[in-house]
Amino acid sequence: MRNLNKKSVNPFLWFIFAIVIPVIIIISLTVLVLAIAGFDVSGWTKDKASNIPIVSSFITTEEEKKIEEIEQEMNELIENRDTEIEQLKVENENLKGTVESLQKEIEKLESELQETEQNDDEEDNEQNQRDDLKQIARSYENMKSKQAAAVIEEMDNQDAITILKQISDDSRGKILEAMNPERAAELTKLYMD
Repeated sequence: MRNLNKKSVNPFLWFIFAIVIPVIIIISLTVLVLAIAGFDVSGWTKDKASNIPIVSSFITTEEEKKIEEIEQEMNELIENRDTEIEQLKVENENLKGTVESLQKEIEKLESELQETEQNDDEEDNEQNQRDDLKQIARSYENMKSKQAAAVIEEMDNQDAITILKQISDDSRGKILEAMNPERAAELTKLYMD
């Protein structure tokens, strides 16, 4: 009967209460005493646990933490640089577009400048020709009528008309009077046209 009154103890509970709990208490007291004594228990534990093959994958040492921090900083730095590079690429494309438009503007302005210079040169040439023509016309006005008539009769029609247009009316009349009547009539008709 005594055996019936005794309840059978579960072996699992016996293991926990007889072995596991006392071991946990002993370890806790040991860690507490060593920590009070100034011993780095957590560092020592991490150091020893990092040498155990399976456990080492779960424990990170101070060096590994530093390495992870450095990796994270480097990754952030790389991301920042990538962002800057993308911004610079966009800015570069914008600047290329600006350069192209400015080059077109420069070409347009150079073209306008050339046209203006050509027009100025042509105007200068025309002015010089007019000045030369006036000087030649004065020379014919200062000549005797017969001499001027003889020279003008020998010229082609266009040159003769050009000179006659520059000469004063009095001188023109005297020169035409001194010419061969047929040539004078021909030049007069061309002058009127």
